[in-house]
Amino acid sequence: MNKQNIINNTPIIFIVGPTGSGKTELSLSLAKVLNAEIISADSRQVYKYLDIGTAKPSQKSLSKIKHHFVDILNPDEFFSAGKFGNLAREIIKSNLKKNKNTIICGGSGFYIQAILGMIFDSSTTDKNIRKDIYERGEKFGWHRLWEELQKNDPEYAKTIGKSDNKRIARSFEIFEMTGKYPTEHFKEQKSQFPYKYLMIGLKCPRNILYERINNRVDKMVETGLVKEVQNILDMGYDEKINSLNTVGYKEIIKYINKEYSLPKTITEIKKNTRHYAKRQLTWFRKYSPHFWFEYEIKLSKDKMVEKIIDIIGKSTKEKRFKKHYYF
Repeated sequence: MNKQNIINNTPIIFIVGPTGSGKTELSLSLAKVLNAEIISADSRQVYKYLDIGTAKPSQKSLSKIKHHFVDILNPDEFFSAGKFGNLAREIIKSNLKKNKNTIICGGSGFYIQAILGMIFDSSTTDKNIRKDIYERGEKFGWHRLWEELQKNDPEYAKTIGKSDNKRIARSFEIFEMTGKYPTEHFKEQKSQFPYKYLMIGLKCPRNILYERINNRVDKMVETGLVKEVQNILDMGYDEKINSLNTVGYKEIIKYINKEYSLPKTITEIKKNTRHYAKRQLTWFRKYSPHFWFEYEIKLSKDKMVEKIIDIIGKSTKEKRFKKHYYF
């Protein structure tokens, strides 16, 4: 099968994995070969001004490859995974009509689930209900609300952390608006992903992943993460908005407020990023990719691109890819 036939028969490609595993580099290289647009499945890259701390692609990369869901919202705007999923599927549908391939790249598990039709996809929200829930969380502690959620929707509670106030609040908001918790909606939902897709997972040995994370945090601080956060606050955004309740940003805010020294700030960002990466790996093991690649260990980036092209070429007649292969 020649290159043009491979491009024309390419499935929707997902590139997933923990932070620091090399997803962005691989997606950019693959997009060039496949004439593809990239959908960013990152819950923080959607926000303007959050650049360094979210490891957004460079402006040069963004100018060469069309990206969706990067810099589309102000930091204080609400955006649900359900809305993201609906919009992303529309982009995929549009790309297919114009013979353009699509790569979904990111580490936000709920965004991946949303595209695949695996979460409550209504974007309906109630600001007053959400405000009341956040006030409860601040007053009684988010862990208490999580414990309440665990009693009422244990299946959903397992997928989120005790301090994930955004998703804890959203689950209660859904319940108060509909009388049903998220899991019940998921089971009733008929929305499914109608396209053939190939999911590539990136990982590497823990010690190497943690070294990559530590180096990336150092680079973020060196290239102006503190200034980036200060500029956002100087623009008038409240330090408690959800977009800033993110690893990297919340620690820098504590430094700006003189709660942390800079060395402690950097240590905390590294530690919390490693914990986040561990949770991501746990999630992606549950929703296993078709193929796992050990980034830059067994295969270089260019070799991975070659291997993915080979997989596409050999599998164009299959309705679904077989699981699970390791490279």
